[in-house]
Amino acid sequence: MAVAWWSGTRNVAELARTADITGDTVYDDLRSRGIEPEDRTAATERPRPRYEPLQAEAVHELSEPAAQALLPAPAPAQLAEETVPLARAA
Repeated sequence: MAVAWWSGTRNVAELARTADITGDTVYDDLRSRGIEPEDRTAATERPRPRYEPLQAEAVHELSEPAAQALLPAPAPAQLAEETVPLARAA
């Protein structure tokens, strides 16, 4: 919600509808990020978080556990009757 807010979407009803959640949940989430949704000027004055692009090393570190969870051991994780949490997340 905060990223959408900082990107310029300031309509709580639209955010709630898009995320399929209640307006109260949007308000709670925005406030938990230090945004007061009813004060539209305050959100624009606050510094926005800066996100760094992923580096190749980080992507590689993430790919190895995903590959272990998804590649066939005896059978592919996707075809198992019950998958482990890591396979579901991957």
